[in-house]
Amino acid sequence: MSSRKRSHTRNIQVQAYERDDGLWDIEAHLTDKKYFDLSTPDRELIGSDDYLHNMFLRISIDLEMTIREVETGMTDTPYQRCPQVLPNYQRLLGVVIGPGWQREVKQRLGGVEGCTHLRELLGPMATVAYQAITDAVYRPVDYRENPQVFKPLLDSCHGLNSSGDVIPRLWPDFIEKN
Repeated sequence: MSSRKRSHTRNIQVQAYERDDGLWDIEAHLTDKKYFDLSTPDRELIGSDDYLHNMFLRISIDLEMTIREVETGMTDTPYQRCPQVLPNYQRLLGVVIGPGWQREVKQRLGGVEGCTHLRELLGPMATVAYQAITDAVYRPVDYRENPQVFKPLLDSCHGLNSSGDVIPRLWPDFIEKN
């Protein structure tokens, strides 16, 4: 391997929280850091210890995956005008995470109507939301005893290929019955 030096690090963290009121908070935090000093027209010096981007997005959803609340924040941006788009994220209220999700996000927040970085967070946030809600809905279910709840996931990925080795091993009769 050639010698190298680090130039850029992006960290994205997405977490889900079950709330006492029945909603779920899906929170994402994004930071970008350069490993050299730079400047932008709005920031005279962004040092190698400073964040170029430090942004936050929270959506609160119900069990039907409908967005009920949105909160956004930007503490570090390359341009002063970046936070001006934050109110636009309220356009997500009432949107359901499901088929057509990415298209809906692009329609409501595409281009100059949104922030590229916050918009990109919505993809992994949808995945984490699905994981959290699935856990909540199916938490009491033992998949080995009740494979019907697992049926929507069949053939959704390589690991859950109904003609692979996992499904027949877990539920040998499941494929023939369905």
